[in-house]
Amino acid sequence: MVFCPKCGEKQDNNEAKFCQKCGEDIGANNEMHNNHLSNNLNCIYCGSEISDGSDKCSVCGKYLDPKANENFTFVIILGYVCSILALLLISIFAIPGVIMGVYLITRKNSSVHNHGKIIIIISVIDLCLAIGQLCWFWYLW
Repeated sequence: MVFCPKCGEKQDNNEAKFCQKCGEDIGANNEMHNNHLSNNLNCIYCGSEISDGSDKCSVCGKYLDPKANENFTFVIILGYVCSILALLLISIFAIPGVIMGVYLITRKNSSVHNHGKIIIIISVIDLCLAIGQLCWFWYLW
């Protein structure tokens, strides 16, 4: 089944070189599609066959994109250190904690997302406590 990359129209003839609706040249696209169907994708880590459109290998569980398999250990540790220092009344460290938490949440590796969420929660709680303390001291002054 071939679709036009420009207008999305389904082509009746799989061998068509031009779109029947808009006239877009789909000959090269059609050849790429046919070549893609004939090639089997294999996991670069364990060698097992991978279904088309998968992000992860179903056998070893690793992401097909090598960058998504990064652990970000340094950022996780630094984020926890900043958020814990922020809880020890050095509230300026809460801001880098939030930044590192957001950074971890936006990575492709879903296993680091929970660390990012925890770091953000701790840092935001500390920021709220710091703001509350400032308001209380202002009130007492």
